Amino acid sequence: MENGLIDDENNKSPALLAVVEGNRIGDAFKYFQNSGKNKLYFYSNSKQIKNAGNKRITHVYFKVRDILFKESNVVAKADFIEITNENPVEFRLQGSESEEGLYYYGFTNLRKLNCPIELSEMRYFKPDGTGSRLLNSTPGATIIIDPEID
Repeated sequence: MENGLIDDENNKSPALLAVVEGNRIGDAFKYFQNSGKNKLYFYSNSKQIKNAGNKRITHVYFKVRDILFKESNVVAKADFIEITNENPVEFRLQGSESEEGLYYYGFTNLRKLNCPIELSEMRYFKPDGTGSRLLNSTPGATIIIDPEID
């Protein structure tokens, strides 16, 4: 389906799950509030997202590593823009422009989730909808079934 939200006949949409440090997500909220820019890119070295650009991803969910949040909670969501191999330095957090990774994922419309999601409630994306549950130790960015929660 062209520009559709559905990636398969079981109505399961893929989403990107990103694991970030707590200060990064806080800095991202400040970036959108103060920079006048409407998109931001974080980098990832996770090979799990290599083919993410081929899927119809519409959201990015953020698992935050921080003492203020439970390690296993997903606390924020944004609208997905793209995955690229080129460093979009003009849309990076100040001071991180030169940090390099295999991939850069762009997002906009960052917001906190009304109710954090336990990581173990999420599932890896498989087109047939049978993805296994994520472990709390999931180390980096990966493709999940979109829980479609705000």
